[in-house]
Amino acid sequence: MNSNALTKPGLRAILTGVFFFLGAWLGLTQTVTEDGIAILWPANAVLLTALLLTPRREWTGLATAALIAACTAALSVSFPLWSASLFGLVNIFESFLAAFLIRRFCGPGFDFQSLKHLRIFILTGPLVACSVAALLGAAVYNILDRTDNPFWVFWRLWWFADAVGLLLLTPLFASCWHAISTGWRSVRAPHYSKITELVVIWTAIAITGFYAFDFARQGSVEFFLTPVLLLGFVVWTATRFRLLATTATVSIIAVVAVALLIQPLSTYTETIAPQEAIWLTQEYLVVVSIIAVGLSGLIQKIRRQNASLRFQERAIQASNDPISVVDVRQSDMPITWVNPKFEELFGYRAAEIVGQGCQFLQDGDQQKTTIEIIRAAVAESKPCRVQVRNYTKSGKLLWIDLSLAPVSNHAGTVTHYVGIQHDLTQEKEAEERLREANRAIEQQNEVLEEKVQERTQSLNRAVEKLKKVASTDFLTGIANRRHFYEVAKRELKRLKQDGRTAALVAFDLDHFKTINDTFGHEAGDEVLRGVMTPVETTIRPTDLFGRIGGEEFLILLPDTPESAALDIAERIRTQISETPVNYGTTPLQVTASFGIAEWDGSCGLDQLVRQADQALYRAKSEGRNRARA
Repeated sequence: MNSNALTKPGLRAILTGVFFFLGAWLGLTQTVTEDGIAILWPANAVLLTALLLTPRREWTGLATAALIAACTAALSVSFPLWSASLFGLVNIFESFLAAFLIRRFCGPGFDFQSLKHLRIFILTGPLVACSVAALLGAAVYNILDRTDNPFWVFWRLWWFADAVGLLLLTPLFASCWHAISTGWRSVRAPHYSKITELVVIWTAIAITGFYAFDFARQGSVEFFLTPVLLLGFVVWTATRFRLLATTATVSIIAVVAVALLIQPLSTYTETIAPQEAIWLTQEYLVVVSIIAVGLSGLIQKIRRQNASLRFQERAIQASNDPISVVDVRQSDMPITWVNPKFEELFGYRAAEIVGQGCQFLQDGDQQKTTIEIIRAAVAESKPCRVQVRNYTKSGKLLWIDLSLAPVSNHAGTVTHYVGIQHDLTQEKEAEERLREANRAIEQQNEVLEEKVQERTQSLNRAVEKLKKVASTDFLTGIANRRHFYEVAKRELKRLKQDGRTAALVAFDLDHFKTINDTFGHEAGDEVLRGVMTPVETTIRPTDLFGRIGGEEFLILLPDTPESAALDIAERIRTQISETPVNYGTTPLQVTASFGIAEWDGSCGLDQLVRQADQALYRAKSEGRNRARA
C-alpha cells in the first residue's frame, strides 16, 4: 500500500470503511460458532486504530465510513437495515469512547511501545469501552428478542468478543499503519535468519495449536496438550522481535483457536458447555494478548534503557570495571595492557598477561560462535558485545559480558580494541535458580487450574440441573405450563417480527377421570407418559410441546398453516387411539380430542389458546376422539 494513501483524509476514511467492512464480515461469518456466538470482533480494532492515529476533525468522516461498512456487512448476512444500524452505532460508540479516553490520558502521541500508554489502552479500551458497549448491545438483542441467552450471559459474550478483537488487532493495525505511513522506514529489513526463525515459530504454532485446542476441547485423557504451551512461542517472539511480529504471532494463535472453536460443538458436551468453551478461549486470547503486547513493550523499553546504560557505562568503566587492550594489527591479537581491576578479577599479574593472545583466558574452551562475532567486528572496525566463558588463574569459571570498542590512531586506522569486562557469573547462577523456581510455580499453577476447572464444571452441571427442573414437567419430561408460556410468547414475538405464521394444537385425553377412578392414579400417570411417544415422534424438533395441567397439552407449530396442523393432529390422534397403554398386564385403550387454531400474526398467546380450546370443545361435543379447527 502506498504511504500517500494515509496522508489524505478522504482516502483514510475510505480505507477505514473498507477494512471495517472486512473486519465486520469476518466477525459475522468466520468467527461465529454453530450457536451464532461471535468469538472475536475484528472491526472495532480498525476504527479505533484510525481514531488514535488521525486528527479529531476527521472523526466524523471515519464514523460515517464505519457506519456504512457496518450496515453493508450486516445486510450481507441478512440482518434488517434498522437492526444493522443499531449494532453499527453501538460498535462506533465503543471505538469512540475508547479513543476519547486513551487520547484524554495519553495525549495525541499514543504509542504501544510505551508501558504507560499500554496500561491506559488495556484499561480504557477492552475493559471500560467494551464492557459499556456490551451493555448496549445486549440490551438491543434482548429488546429485539433475537437471542435465547440471558442478558448477562450475552453481555459477557459481547464484551469478551470485542475485547479480544481490540487486544489482538489494534496493536497489529497500529504497527502496520505506522510502518506504511513512514514508507516502511521504521521497519528494518530482517535478516534471512530472522525470517526463517519467524517461519519456524509460526509453523510450530499452527501445528501445536491445532493439537492443543483440538485435544483441549475433546478432553482427551490419553493426550491433553494444554494451550498454555503456546505462551512459550509468544514469549520467544516478544523477546526476539518487535511489536509487529509479536502481534502477528498472537493473531496466528487466535486464528487457530477460532478455526477449531467454530467447528461443531458436540465434542464439548462431555466436558464443558459451548458458552464456557467460548469464554475460556476468549479469556485465554485476552491473557495471551496482554502478555505479548506488554512483554514486547517491556522488552523494547529494556532495550532502550540498556542502550542508554551502555553509553553511560563507557564513560565510567575505565576505572570501575576490568579493562584490557589488545593489538588487532597482529593475527593473534595479543593483550597489551590491563588495569588493576582486571588483575583482581582473574588473579593474574599484568606481567603474566601482557603479550598473551586474547584467547588466553578461555583456557582451551572452544567458543567458535563468539570468536567469529569478535573477528567479524574487528574486520569491519566496529564495536561489539558478546558473552564469553573465561577462567581465573585458579580455574574458576566466570561468565563475562565483554564490550569491545575500536581505537583509531591519528590517521583514522583502527589499531587496538578496548575490552571492558563485566562479571555475569552471579546473574547466570541467579537466572538458573529463577528458572527452577518458575518451573516449580508453573507445576503448582497447573494443579490449581485443574482443581478450579473441575469445581467450575461441577457448579455448571448443578446449575443446568436446577434450570431443567424448573422448566420441565416432572411426570412427562416435557415443558411445564410456565416454561411453555414463556417460550411460546417469545417465539410468537419473533415470528411476528419476521412476518411468519404458526398454529396451536390443544388436546386432552378422553375420559381420563374414568381411568383414574377405575385403575388408580398410577395408571393415569402411566397413560400420560404413554401418549408422549406418539406426539414426540410426529412433531419437529423446532415445535414446542408442553403439559398445561392434568391431561391437557399444547403444541405450538411455527411456520405451519391450519391445514398442515390439522393433519399433524390427526396423525397423533390416530397413533394414540391405535396404541394401547400397558398398565401392568392390563392394556388401557386411550383416545384424545384435538382443537387447532391458526395464528393471525397479531393476537397474543392467551387469545390463541382460547381459540384452540373452543375448537377442542367442539371436538368433544361432536363425540370425542377427533380433531377440529
